[in-house]
Amino acid sequence: MREKHPTHREEDRSRAHESTAERSVNLEYPGEGEMVAGDSYTFRISAPEGTRLTELSLNQGPWQVCRNAAGYWWFDWFGFKDGEYLARARAHLQDGRVKMTLLRKFQVKKPA
Repeated sequence: MREKHPTHREEDRSRAHESTAERSVNLEYPGEGEMVAGDSYTFRISAPEGTRLTELSLNQGPWQVCRNAAGYWWFDWFGFKDGEYLARARAHLQDGRVKMTLLRKFQVKKPA
């Protein structure tokens, strides 16, 4: 029986996956399905080193610029109502590429 060796294509795919994971953008907070309470909330996004701009979109609305501090990107959110929301972040990299997160579903329930 022949022993199977990885092909160059499989090795290239593996390397590409590793490099993509290292440079991906991640919407860290809120978590999927998380319940947000209160009058304000701050989203936290991690992005590759050297990212020049990160933005957040809520309910597939306009992109809003995030601020960079302490190694993360942040978006301060105010004036929201109870309900279900979708969030997505995107990072503009130095080389011109744009990395985007999947849609993240979360809920808001303000205390009575």
